[in-house]
This record gives sequence, structure tokens and C-alpha cells, in this order.
Amino acid sequence: MNLIHTLSDNEQEWVEKLETGIAGFDLIAEGGLPKWATTLVAGTAGSAKTVFASQFLAQGILEAGETGVFVTFEESPKALRKHMRSFGWTIETWEAEKKWAFVDASPPPGEKPVVTGEYDLGALIARIEYAIRSIGASRVSIDSLGAVFT
Repeated sequence: MNLIHTLSDNEQEWVEKLETGIAGFDLIAEGGLPKWATTLVAGTAGSAKTVFASQFLAQGILEAGETGVFVTFEESPKALRKHMRSFGWTIETWEAEKKWAFVDASPPPGEKPVVTGEYDLGALIARIEYAIRSIGASRVSIDSLGAVFT
């Protein structure tokens, strides 16, 4: 367990860290991401946010024995499996072993979005909760929130 010491209002606080398994990132982030917190990774198109989100889950499986859910709003799970194979990550195998689950919220190829009325995220949140419970996930990556708000 990694703990980072910070000062706040002249009191000492310890922030428990979760190692991502991404060596360079864990070094500059002084041990990883704040444990049990939501972290936003921002960047322009092509800045490797999807790779970071995938590697966070992959390293959890490979190094920590954890399971993960990948929520995708842009690329299909099929495309992600194909692209991430180049890193040596066998997502199909992890899915079969109940270590990785996808929640596919990506648009069908070539289909234009239809906007009618207000959008309720309740059904999507239920799908995410189901995926987390079904494999006992301790890590979740959502790619990308920008697509949700667009």
C-alpha cells in the first residue's frame, strides 16, 4: 500500500494510492492514483487516453489479480480488442475468465445519433453496475466522457 503525505489546513493527511501498474506514471504520480477516488484523464484526440484506460485495467489483471470493466462510448469492443492486442493484452481471454468486461455504449458504425427529449443515464448506470458485480470488478475505465456530453 502506498501512502502520500500532504498538508491541508495545517493538518497531516494521508492519501492512500492505487498503483496503476504503469511504471512511469506511478513514479510521477508518487505511487499511483488516489485509491477509491474518481480520476479524470484529459487530453486531445490521439493523446493515448484509451491506451491509458486499457493499460490501467490490464495491469490490474496482470500485476494485482484485480478485475476491470471498460465502458466504451466511442470504439466498439471488437475494435478495442483488436487494437490492444498489439500490446500483448489478450482481452478475449480475460473476458472468458471473467477478469474483464465491456459495457458497450458505442454508436453502431455509420449510424447518426438521434436526439429526442432528455437523456436518462439510469439504464446505462444499471448496465455498468451489473458488469461490475458480475465479475467483482475493482477497476473501472470510462472512455470517453466527452462522447457522453456530445
